[in-house]
Amino acid sequence: MLDPLMAKKKSAFNVAVRATSYLFSTAHIMVPVAIVFGTIVGLLDVAVLSVLAPEAIQGGPTDQSVMIKLMFGWWGVMLLIEVLLGPILAAMAIYAARTRSHGGSLSFGKALNFALARYKAMFKWHAIAMLTIQVGMIAVVPGILFLLQYAFVDSILCLEDEERPLNRSSRLTKGRRRGIFALVFIWLVFTQVLGFMELAVLGQGTGMLIGLMSGAYLLNIWVVMVFYTFYEDRTGKAA
Repeated sequence: MLDPLMAKKKSAFNVAVRATSYLFSTAHIMVPVAIVFGTIVGLLDVAVLSVLAPEAIQGGPTDQSVMIKLMFGWWGVMLLIEVLLGPILAAMAIYAARTRSHGGSLSFGKALNFALARYKAMFKWHAIAMLTIQVGMIAVVPGILFLLQYAFVDSILCLEDEERPLNRSSRLTKGRRRGIFALVFIWLVFTQVLGFMELAVLGQGTGMLIGLMSGAYLLNIWVVMVFYTFYEDRTGKAA
């Protein structure tokens, strides 16, 4: 019979509370990371806008086909940054959450050094997982299913020496996908409408766009910490 305390520890609500506490207690590290990523993507999005829909910058009417190209251009920017720099953000978030979970000391330098040390090992499989999820998101449902299967990939890549991280993540997430979905549902909705939100803040300047994207990356970091917390409970890797 499952111990009530253990059941409580592994509940989705408890995971959310713990992941949130990890994020707040590491805000001095993760907020600057989110701002850096938000600034990079925000500036690149402005560059894409100036090429594909310059009239939108002045608030003029824009053809629907041009707006579709713009959305895909922004999606491409997000995908490029996720493939090239996503492993660094994920590894820093996982290192920060694990360190807080184990009661260790944490600094920006330690988190960054950990991420850089894991970058080569993470790059290939992180890219495959993210590309699979994002392409699946075009039809929404396949992307969500892939996301739920591959939720533990980054944690596995950071903390294990596993030759088939996608398969291992699929096995480990079985029985926990409802809880994972319940916690990331709002984030999934947010990511689907992010492009429209970008259009809404364009008239308020580049600073507002960077602020929006920084907030989006802070939410991404929280989701990574949620995935790590589920992974920690599943594998018994807590201190």
